[in-house]
Amino acid sequence: MRGDPGMLFLDTINRSIEWNLLGDVVSLAVRFLDDVIEMKPFPLLAIEDATLKTRKIGLGMMGFAEMLIDMEISYNSTDALDIAERVMSFISIETREASRKLGAEPSGRKGRGGHVPTL
Repeated sequence: MRGDPGMLFLDTINRSIEWNLLGDVVSLAVRFLDDVIEMKPFPLLAIEDATLKTRKIGLGMMGFAEMLIDMEISYNSTDALDIAERVMSFISIETREASRKLGAEPSGRKGRGGHVPTL
């Protein structure tokens, strides 16, 4: 990874998104969020049962406006909307795939029959 985390997924020379790197980070984030579910203390047994049964996670993005600035794209433009749709669609697809793979792993974790990613 580069020294500037704000530029993690942007190739500043070509002003393009580094999709492979973004996909790797999404996969890592899914695993991390699943581990959080496993380690989290629950105030009520009913909440614990529901959480472990569905294993819902939430994943999104930050720094979108800065990325557009670095790409020299106006925030209030159709190009920005197109990029937002492409990035979040990619994150959604990669999240579901990482979640599917994680759910297929043999595990002693309760309820790990499939995640329900929430974007």
